[in-house]
Amino acid sequence: MDQVNLLSCGFSIKIDRPIEDVFDSVFRADKLARYFAAGAKGDLVPGAKVTWQFHDFPEAGDMPIEVVETRPNELIHLRWESCVADEWNDVKITFERLENDQQTLVRVTESGWPKTDQGIQGAIDNSGGWANAMTCLKAYCEHGIGLREFAFGS
Repeated sequence: MDQVNLLSCGFSIKIDRPIEDVFDSVFRADKLARYFAAGAKGDLVPGAKVTWQFHDFPEAGDMPIEVVETRPNELIHLRWESCVADEWNDVKITFERLENDQQTLVRVTESGWPKTDQGIQGAIDNSGGWANAMTCLKAYCEHGIGLREFAFGS
């Protein structure tokens, strides 16, 4: 698909934890399952094919995730199925060490939706989803709280 005709969404958040802790909380399935994808199976190592499940979207079942690239404390690049049939989106999560080494800036960008009504709605929906996911990551890293568990059950 022509890159010019694709949409993206994103979100960023500052987390009051060292970059190593924040990266590990996204990279490791056992940690990711505590605040985001309850059914996360498999660490995000390059070349891995893992699955995620979401209690707030049980109808989705196992979501296949392909790990494209991982650079410790810098980047996690994933691909997952789009809401548009037979399409896959790129998800890039970047980690930036802030000046005091006790804070991390996390940015997530998802791209790949076509400029159609369905693609626009997908970008809007996932933009809100990433805002929720990053807020949950912040609560987990800073306070050990799994916000999604309280909202949607275990």
